Amino acid sequence: MNVLEIEKKSLKQGRRLNIIMGIMGVTFAILSQSSALMVDGLYSMVNFVSSMIAAGVSAKVAMEADEEMPFGYDFYEALYITFRALVLLGIMLFSFLGAVSKIITYITGGPIAEIKPGFILIYTVINVILCFTLAGIHKKNYGKTGNKSEILKAEQSAAVVDGMISLGAGGALMALAFLKGTALDFLVPIADSIVVLVLVTWMIKEPLGLFKRSLQELLGKSLGKKLEEEVMVLLKLAVNFEKYHFIDLKILKVGRHYHALTLLKPLEAVTAAEMDAIRTKVQKNLEKIDTVRSEVIFTEKKWY
Repeated sequence: MNVLEIEKKSLKQGRRLNIIMGIMGVTFAILSQSSALMVDGLYSMVNFVSSMIAAGVSAKVAMEADEEMPFGYDFYEALYITFRALVLLGIMLFSFLGAVSKIITYITGGPIAEIKPGFILIYTVINVILCFTLAGIHKKNYGKTGNKSEILKAEQSAAVVDGMISLGAGGALMALAFLKGTALDFLVPIADSIVVLVLVTWMIKEPLGLFKRSLQELLGKSLGKKLEEEVMVLLKLAVNFEKYHFIDLKILKVGRHYHALTLLKPLEAVTAAEMDAIRTKVQKNLEKIDTVRSEVIFTEKKWY
């Protein structure tokens, strides 16, 4: 099975589980009047929509370069990961502000809807199991792609975040029974809001990391000297530096592919056929590291 097929299968399983979790979350949120469960349900709904978009992105990335996209479709994946990270951050911000608003309303003496625990334990157990099952599915399939699919990595992260929201929100609601009649009884009306604040603060690092990495890819940031040194070892096996003077090497990562740009200065007359042969040999050698799209430019100096 190739990467596209693995992603397609994993995303399909994700859509099925996310729509189930989304309906469950919204339903139990209405029944229990819990803002934490509503956030959880909406989060799963967003994951469902995102997985449909991801399926289209996966198909695009698998396409070869053409006249419309002469440099390939890799940037679609980086763009999707950026979008995915922003959605996660948006939900967390919405959750955080909602929780703060509820706490302020409570402190200022405003009306707070009483939470009805009901079947919260059943919801929490089922939803947490589904979330971490989904995370496990995406993690396993991510491994099958050779750890190349940034889409599945992002979906795995989203499933884990969803599971932690479910666990925290459900745990807080179930803890209400233990707080009543104690010195912490005053926290009962806002227990789910407090948990939301703690969860968002704890989990925000993951989507921020996703956003930072994808943004760097979209901006075309170099991966640095360490990887360049590894590539140089393979480059020396492909190019006769007595005939071609090495000028520069830059490597970018866009989605699941690395893009390597090598600048060489011919020290003697060479034919177009010889240049093409160098390009082919460099491409073949660099593929020993990972999936690489390589280009060799014959020039006299650096571009910057």
